[in-house]
Amino acid sequence: MEMVKRCRWLVALTAAALLSACFSTTPNLKEQGNAGQALSSADTSVVFGRIRWTEHGTEKTFGKGLFGSSITPNLLRIEDKSRIRADVDKNGEFIWKLKPGIYVINKIDYRDSWSGNYFTVPQVAFRVPEAGKVYYIGTLEVDFASKRDLIGGLSGQVRSRVVDNAPRGYDAPARELGIQPDRIDKSLMVHVSGLPGTIDTTKEFNVTVQLLNAVFFGLSH
Repeated sequence: MEMVKRCRWLVALTAAALLSACFSTTPNLKEQGNAGQALSSADTSVVFGRIRWTEHGTEKTFGKGLFGSSITPNLLRIEDKSRIRADVDKNGEFIWKLKPGIYVINKIDYRDSWSGNYFTVPQVAFRVPEAGKVYYIGTLEVDFASKRDLIGGLSGQVRSRVVDNAPRGYDAPARELGIQPDRIDKSLMVHVSGLPGTIDTTKEFNVTVQLLNAVFFGLSH
């Protein structure tokens, strides 16, 4: 699969934006120590991968404390318009339990330990084809060319690409799930050019559905 590079800006996230929609949360099973239990569900699948965040080419790790930086991908499931805040670990790695469907990574919230909350829009989507499976969705590499103003505010250009580390990246998740690596299927994230910067209106949602149906129908033929 072609590795796609895109440019976006990190944008300040206001309190009003945080309250504009209701979210559920999907925990990172990687940090719960019981990832294998997720395989017992008849109506969900397990997906795993990573968001690798770098700043000026240097890999960044994240913490959960008050003074730490963090990233939180926001997912939109197309089938029911549900919005999900998804957890990642300090290295951006994740194992999530999700229903089958098409998901947009609508935005990635970024909390800066100095100046607060921001977000970037990666224009990335992935598909969970069936229930009861384990899917690898790849690594989303995000490089942030950060700049600070005189009062510490953050801005800068964001470049992202999807990287396929299969099958060498299967061993650790397979151990955590208690399965053999050959039980893992691949359903990589894809960049979808033209996805709206927000998907809050009926028009934006309809454009999103049309684009994603075209992309995933094309990938399956």
